[in-house]
Amino acid sequence: MADEDQSPYTEYLAFRITKDVVQDSTVHVRDIGADGRTQWRNFRNAYKQRTKKSEAQPPHSIVPITLRAMTGGYVWLDRDTGLLVSRDPISGTTVQRVFSYLHGLSMGRKIHEIDPNMPPRLAEMYAAATQEERLIADYLDRTPEGQPNAPNWVYNTLTWDLSRRLSKLPFVSGGNEYHLMPDTTGGLVAWEDVWRDADGAKAVKEHQELERVRYAFARMRLSMKTARDINDPLLLVSASASRARWNMDFTRNVLVRQASPTRPVMEVGLDGRGRARGVSRMALETLAAMSLGESALHQIDARIGAENKAREAEETIADLGPNQNLRPIVSKNYGFPVGAGVGTQFLRDAYDWVHGFLGEDSRPLTSIPVKRKAVRGAPKETSDAYVMPPGNVLRSLDAIGAERLRVQCLWSSDPIRLRMIATLASAYGLDPDADPLDGKRWELHAGRVFAEFRHVPYLLEHGDFTARKKAAEGIFSLEAEPGEILGVLAETEYGDGKEGRPKPPANDQDAKHQVRTILGSKGIVSQFINNARPAAKPKAKKSKDGAEKKTVDYEVRASLIDLYRSLGFIDERFDYRAFGAPIGTYQPTELAHCGIHVRRQAKQKGDPGAKISIAATTLKPPTRPGGAWTLHGWDVLTGRWRPYHEAVAAFHSRPLLKGTLTEADDSPEENAKVALVLDQALEDLHHYLGGIAYTVTVDGVACRRLWPGLHNNKAGQTPPPRTAWTPGATRATKYRPAAVIRLNKSMSEVGRPVRMIHWRKGEREEAITTTLLNRLPTDQENGRSWLLVNMTHQHDGNGHYRKGEHKTRWDARPPVEKVNKDEIGPNYYSMTALEIVTLECPSEMWEPLARLTWSLCDIAMAWQHRTKYPVPLHAALQMDQDHPHYRRTLADSDGEPVTDPATEGPETAADENEDEFFELV
Repeated sequence: MADEDQSPYTEYLAFRITKDVVQDSTVHVRDIGADGRTQWRNFRNAYKQRTKKSEAQPPHSIVPITLRAMTGGYVWLDRDTGLLVSRDPISGTTVQRVFSYLHGLSMGRKIHEIDPNMPPRLAEMYAAATQEERLIADYLDRTPEGQPNAPNWVYNTLTWDLSRRLSKLPFVSGGNEYHLMPDTTGGLVAWEDVWRDADGAKAVKEHQELERVRYAFARMRLSMKTARDINDPLLLVSASASRARWNMDFTRNVLVRQASPTRPVMEVGLDGRGRARGVSRMALETLAAMSLGESALHQIDARIGAENKAREAEETIADLGPNQNLRPIVSKNYGFPVGAGVGTQFLRDAYDWVHGFLGEDSRPLTSIPVKRKAVRGAPKETSDAYVMPPGNVLRSLDAIGAERLRVQCLWSSDPIRLRMIATLASAYGLDPDADPLDGKRWELHAGRVFAEFRHVPYLLEHGDFTARKKAAEGIFSLEAEPGEILGVLAETEYGDGKEGRPKPPANDQDAKHQVRTILGSKGIVSQFINNARPAAKPKAKKSKDGAEKKTVDYEVRASLIDLYRSLGFIDERFDYRAFGAPIGTYQPTELAHCGIHVRRQAKQKGDPGAKISIAATTLKPPTRPGGAWTLHGWDVLTGRWRPYHEAVAAFHSRPLLKGTLTEADDSPEENAKVALVLDQALEDLHHYLGGIAYTVTVDGVACRRLWPGLHNNKAGQTPPPRTAWTPGATRATKYRPAAVIRLNKSMSEVGRPVRMIHWRKGEREEAITTTLLNRLPTDQENGRSWLLVNMTHQHDGNGHYRKGEHKTRWDARPPVEKVNKDEIGPNYYSMTALEIVTLECPSEMWEPLARLTWSLCDIAMAWQHRTKYPVPLHAALQMDQDHPHYRRTLADSDGEPVTDPATEGPETAADENEDEFFELV
């Protein structure tokens, strides 16, 4: 964007991809045609029949892994169509042999039983297919409506040559030059210039073995993506601080520096679970059968073998250091002497580097920040404004139509009981030294809010479900009376096995999940307090007038606030901060707001198959002036709309549904079936709301397989009649939503914000962080697309968390007493963005809906800071995350779980670890 008009704008690590950018890059493509694709589908179906698993996929990776090892790196196989693409030509004989081994091994034959000279029909077709050298620039296609519509192989191969060209240009940071090497993913690696820990090469933190080499290094990802109403695809650039192990234990990915300097760094994924992972046996057998005895795969296999022998012999083996050719990647975010993330300065340097490479005529993505509109008469908020005052609790009870609230406090240990009492007393302005009797109601406020304590250790200790269910039946207070809403605060024990704390229980013995299921069957929502985590020691603090401040038990208070959220209570902040302005022709109270959450949960040990979780919530306007907004819920298990607390309880009382919503084996029929169920839910919502108009908010990544109209390349197209195109499209017009809001928070699909440029007294200045809403100028229908820029709240805490603002890790200094603090161990934070696209609504609603989404992210129901999603979608997500069967780790239970990103806090902790990719939906 030009600086002449001095309008502020935000820059992103995103650049338009044109023919001038791609230049003369070529790849070699083997397309087996329609008959070949039939053979490919038959092969995949035959494998499923042999394994008797509907979700099973043949070991396709044998082909790209083997061919990468043989050719030096760049090979991609489309597992859906069978298209084979490589940067360098591959002989027909080689292709025939590799696919012969793939077919034979998949069908259960031993490698020595496979004769590549008698290939199956599939291998013959690959060998006979013409190997075309294609100019990538010729395939930057567009739809008739102007949206980018390049073939899939372009998206997966375009960055191969770009990364090689970029690697020839020094990366400049802090006045120094660094050399980045291309890798086989189309990214770059700072192989030579690593980031060591504070002691040079020793781990000094807890849970680490001393005298071990610990270091991290910069890694950059290049990817080709699209944006709504932008005619060119975008080159997205992201960066991470990848951390390396000294050995192969628990490693999922390994980088290998190849012998030839002209070859890229190869990334190899390992098979297996836990500590004992290894190189694909089938790939190694295939390489051996093809007489390739030395490759990157063999180097990894040899190292794993040497470590296993040393372990058996109880001998030591030299650590893998930064000077060696193997680099195992740490796959879990545990204590490490080098922090996570690269920081904002690194991203600014990366922007300048890529922009300089592309040239001044390149078109980087920019957006226009908008100011928040002041709300007249709004009260001044304190830092704990999200803590619901008693008056707002009563207001929500009135709106729901309930007479009373009873908080049932289930406890096992006296310290937790005292913490519950102190927190409730503080929340309702009562005596903190109160000592309510067990089983007797303690009035908290106005004769309408009560608490009741029950000492039930037999119900709360980990163990068998059947015995626990019988115990719960004997507690008569766990029944809501007429006109009463009942919520439970319960004690639980969930340690991590460290520092004397208990180990986490097995899933089938976990009291928290069992109690939540039992209470849900009774129509009761629950929140838990972990007794394995002691209360923070109070610190003496004084206010400005010298009075001593009250200490806050943040953990118990957070559980109480979460209970209010589970009950669907909406406080008055929403009235003046979110619903104070019209939305197009609608007044704020003439429009409800629905959010739909969809997630696929992969098959776990002991499960018969994968599961799907689908939930929806709606913010409903008040029914009388001055009344509170109310939250309502729907879930696929019951198919009913009801008040949120009832929907949550019902959802948690039943197991998740079986389902296979997966890109690995996409079923248009099942996708359409789920979309029709949700469309029916929206028609039911219309009736439930009494005809009030409503909007629908969805995560585009999670839902675009259900509703094709959410895809960027479908923009402007006329949908087929009675087709599940967008949410509600199969219903009659009067039942459809007034607008659809598509969100995307994926860091791999949305450009990373770098800085905001603005002017002060005519002088150009840079704001290195911002949290404003930005309008994204586009080539068509300008004003439909927006980006909400986020910066994690940890960064705003104090200077300790602002490392990386003005220097990169290359310039970080170790801690020196009384001189400077540690600049190596802390996390380096950077900005992210939430894409907001308004669909199926007139243009006068676009900006008001974007602003509303902004407000509903800022006003969290149970959180002091901004959430990733606006309230309607966030509340649906919480229904899922609180479900007893929600999978909280994506790894097996072998002692090295990897945290599911969806369970992290509402903001990105640091730059996403891009060495691990998770597709939850």
